[in-house]
Amino acid sequence: MSTRSPYRIETSGERDILTSVPPEILVKIIALIPSKHYLDLVHTTKALRNFIKLNASSICNEAIRSRFPVEAKVLQSEPEAGWLVPTHEKVAEEEERFRQKLNTIRPSNNEQGFSLLGKSPTESTVSIKITSPGPQYLHFLEHNILQLFTQAEIGKYSRIADKRWPATYVWVKEIREVVVDGRKHFFGFRHHPFGELAEPFSSFMRSFNKLLVEAKNGELVRRDYGRTRTRFPRELVWFYGVERLRIVKEGEVADWKTLPILLWQ
Repeated sequence: MSTRSPYRIETSGERDILTSVPPEILVKIIALIPSKHYLDLVHTTKALRNFIKLNASSICNEAIRSRFPVEAKVLQSEPEAGWLVPTHEKVAEEEERFRQKLNTIRPSNNEQGFSLLGKSPTESTVSIKITSPGPQYLHFLEHNILQLFTQAEIGKYSRIADKRWPATYVWVKEIREVVVDGRKHFFGFRHHPFGELAEPFSSFMRSFNKLLVEAKNGELVRRDYGRTRTRFPRELVWFYGVERLRIVKEGEVADWKTLPILLWQ
């Protein structure tokens, strides 16, 4: 008795050698590739782009399960709308902390914002959350913000509760304990050594929330309200796309106030 494949394929149109591979195998192959290369993959052939589009959640879920099995269990990952998402309260707490900082970092103003799904209702809205369905959870795990510790390490540094963990910049007092498969695991989120507002989690969230996007010298870059340009998160644009883009010529200095604001929702 045959069983129906859980993966989706394009039944009409062009196919190529790669997309002729059994879909369950192709999903596993793509899942082994870091998500920063997915944007390149979707621009190779139309057939591969359609396959990745139809199976985006399966690819990201397989990548999480195969490349971050312990981390996925520690953060109590569960399916939501077809995507694995972290359900541990620590992740939601960090997202809420970031949301509360938005008004401090960027006071409310009257600038018009644009997004793929409409206008953001408030300045303090976090449009893309790690706890929401989408490829951002995989991107988060690849970013190494989550730090795991052994029980021996916890015992060694148990007396420095008011300090950051050496070399990892994790607040010892914020380390959480969780039992996975009968074993204790300890984890925390990495912090920047130069202050709370510069912590990696906040920087990570800012990289795809409330951005100005430019293309300069053939590369996608972002400008965060006048901050230094950094690489645009290719790990997400392959899935969410870009609504508007300004092409900046060599030697040109763009006025960021005239550029559209991308508010992902």
